Amino acid sequence: MKRIALLLTALAVTGLVAGCGGGASSSSSGSTGLSGEPSKAAYIKAADSVCTEYQGDTASLRKEAEEIEESANPESPKNLVRLAEILHEADAHAAKEYAALKELEPPVADRSLIDTMLGKAEEAAADAREGAEALEEGELSKFTEIEKEAAPLNSQAKGMAEGYGFKVCGQAE
Repeated sequence: MKRIALLLTALAVTGLVAGCGGGASSSSSGSTGLSGEPSKAAYIKAADSVCTEYQGDTASLRKEAEEIEESANPESPKNLVRLAEILHEADAHAAKEYAALKELEPPVADRSLIDTMLGKAEEAAADAREGAEALEEGELSKFTEIEKEAAPLNSQAKGMAEGYGFKVCGQAE
């Protein structure tokens, strides 16, 4: 039942672009572009720093979820409730990550791409929350359906993050 790890990954991926909205030039690889605003490289570095902190904050949750999934009875009512709690806790950490990323100013030239990534990230976060609710209600078939919906979103968002140049954001496994 490695499905919880997938939804935890959805929450990790969601934060990769949650701050997409400010403006700057992406033409420079230094800390600022010709206009004196942050460059793409500076944005990636700052976002990856936020994502590194998030991954550290959620590492113990991911480990606990994996231990439950590998246990003799991962689908026991007690385990399902705890897995739902883990998803909710990870979502709370993601909300803090989003707030930190929203403080960052991405390059103007990349805004459309980043907005698209953000849309996928927001959908994945919603799926993770819906998955937690399904687990709380003991609805494994609904959870499985949600997990299947989240998989392509995670894959797309991760691919976009890698293509953009993030080194940490979107890389949670």
